[in-house]
Amino acid sequence: KNKRELGVWSFYPLLPTNSIGLTSGEGWTPLLKAENLSKYLKIRGLYIKNESTNPTGTFIDRGISVDLWYAKESGYSKVLAAALGDYAVSLSSYAAKLDINSVIYVPQDIERSKLYRAILNGSRVLTMDSYSKALDKVLKFINSTNFYVSIPASPTIIDGYRTIVFELFELVRNIDTVIVPVGDGVLATALFKGFMELSQFLEFNIPRIIAVQLLAKPTLMKALYGIADSKQYRKELLNFLREVLVDKPLAMNTVLRAIKDSNGMAVAVSEDEVLRSVLILSKYEGLTPDPVGAIGIAGLMKMIDNGVIDRDEKVLVIITGSSSRDPFILYKILHRDETMLNVLRKLKQEDIMLNKPKLEILRIIAIHKVIHIYGIWKKLQEQGMAMALSTVHHHVKSLEDMGLISMIGKDGKRNLYVITEQGLEVLKAFEG
Repeated sequence: KNKRELGVWSFYPLLPTNSIGLTSGEGWTPLLKAENLSKYLKIRGLYIKNESTNPTGTFIDRGISVDLWYAKESGYSKVLAAALGDYAVSLSSYAAKLDINSVIYVPQDIERSKLYRAILNGSRVLTMDSYSKALDKVLKFINSTNFYVSIPASPTIIDGYRTIVFELFELVRNIDTVIVPVGDGVLATALFKGFMELSQFLEFNIPRIIAVQLLAKPTLMKALYGIADSKQYRKELLNFLREVLVDKPLAMNTVLRAIKDSNGMAVAVSEDEVLRSVLILSKYEGLTPDPVGAIGIAGLMKMIDNGVIDRDEKVLVIITGSSSRDPFILYKILHRDETMLNVLRKLKQEDIMLNKPKLEILRIIAIHKVIHIYGIWKKLQEQGMAMALSTVHHHVKSLEDMGLISMIGKDGKRNLYVITEQGLEVLKAFEG
């Protein structure tokens, strides 16, 4: 087999297993020379490692592939994990391929599409109040002989991630700076480990590691520079960035060491800067990653604006996640370009994002300020839009997931809903 057919297993001698594992095609993702974006940003050389082309759409497939093959070699038939959305999808996918039973604890606010994918892959999924509580629950079984416990910061996961570095070395040399999004800090840790290993055997200059976080949860910025959390953020946007909103990064110490030892730095970006970076990346390179995947681009743009990155540097940015398909978040990205927004406004309302029932429900909530589902159903009946009460429940849940409405309390047993700022913006755009 050639390297691309073997995936990460083309580096099998450097992986912690006794044999070559089964592959779903993870690894050997495209390395793109972003010439258009380089010209726009006025820097000499910009490369993008597009990890969204992995089987489940994320770099995590590299680590899970190695981790679960190690578990299978070790005789385990069950795996237990605490996970955010992408990790849950990847683990459930590879567990299905390797015929391993999987139990995954996830936070209650996990993105619904990722929850459903994990369930479709056959995993037993259980919810906890938060990711940290899910992790605490799973760590109690770390010494169990019945379960293999998959931990995002485990050596096997890190070894899988570091194959990115080995691919880079074969494709491009002399990178000055590597920019990587940080949640748990495991990817940045793995990249630095790979660079350090190469430098011990080859003529190789270790690039500086620049870790990018959100201003809403800048744990590295706190540790390095004493910067506090930003109080200025929009909750409905952060819902789409929850993968990197981690209170206590598992690899905190090692990612801090990677930053310091590589003469790197940490930078924090706002959710609005992230959405703008998706717009720019899509406009100039035809890539529209999930907002989490584009955090590195947002960091790059901010550092260029602040003069931190020299325009003669050769820079690599890791896009960690898959293409964005969520209509609400795509709408928010389009909203940052007036020309695109005008095109959007010329389309029929039902062709943009909301079908007619959802749009009418949004109007009803806006008019009545506070209303419960039964009240919405009655108003729809009065307007000649007859539908089952269960259908109204479905539409309301969908609007809530999109961040357009919010539950604020109860009237007896009935939930009360109000329209959010984002809902008002969307309604205004449709009616404008």
